[in-house]
Amino acid sequence: MIRMKKIAQIAAGIATVLVLASPAGAQNSAATCVEQLSSSMKSGAASDWLASYAAAETCISCARQCTSCGESASGLLERCGEQRTAAASHIGRVVVLVNDASGSPINDAEVVFDGRPAKANTAFDALEGSRKITVRLAGEMPKDLETVVVPQSANRVEVVFLRGKCRNDADCSGGLACSAERVCKVPDPAAAPAAPTKGVVATEPAPSRPTAYPAVGGVLLGLGGVALVTGGIFGGIAASKKPAGCTGNVCNTSADTDAFKSAQSTANVSTIVFVSGAALSLVGAGVLAFAPWREKVDVSGVTDGKSGSISARFRF
Repeated sequence: MIRMKKIAQIAAGIATVLVLASPAGAQNSAATCVEQLSSSMKSGAASDWLASYAAAETCISCARQCTSCGESASGLLERCGEQRTAAASHIGRVVVLVNDASGSPINDAEVVFDGRPAKANTAFDALEGSRKITVRLAGEMPKDLETVVVPQSANRVEVVFLRGKCRNDADCSGGLACSAERVCKVPDPAAAPAAPTKGVVATEPAPSRPTAYPAVGGVLLGLGGVALVTGGIFGGIAASKKPAGCTGNVCNTSADTDAFKSAQSTANVSTIVFVSGAALSLVGAGVLAFAPWREKVDVSGVTDGKSGSISARFRF
């Protein structure tokens, strides 16, 4: 309210300057523009931002048409522009879209927006905040709704009158369905799809398939056999290298001692390879004996009884 009083005082001051400094023809024109803005604020209409915005628009138009006001018109335009900007920050653009079931606009619908008449499917200015809307159409129940107008934004409100038509089955009640003609009808049993029937498909064992265990067992057993043979060969070599001049670990000559050590090293290699071969052979034999050679695939599922499709679950 204090802001409006200040604007009114400024406007009155501009009017005084224009009356004292302008020619007679310009005085009347400029004074008329100031009077339009000042009288709007004095009457309290400025508390309604829509009226304030309209008054500012009228003042701006008047000042622009005042060709004899000279530089004084620019000051008036500035003040009127400030009022218009302030009012615009509280106003949003609204359009009430009224359509039928097919989406076609109904322009003859009566729209009452926040107690004031408005046109359907036509944008108009509205004050910010929560606003009530009533839409009436001949032969139809009126629709009352509420919307929140966001200032300086485009606000859309959609209202649909079916006019005895339907958009989908949700618009029909009592077990009726929306037909191709957009009319709620009793569904045709012959045209209705059969309800899917569920049945359990008997689980049948699928052909088994070989596993990798036989191959792994065979490889281990083969490696073990090779190691056993190799260990035996090294053992024979170690026995042949043992000198005759040695009894136990005692040898008669240094040459016999060196030969004995060489034979002992070969014997150690023979033992390691032979034991490794025996272990590999045992593991391979165990895999071949106890691991499954083939695996089964169990298939079970449910069919919808209509398309023949099967939802299957596989277990390996």
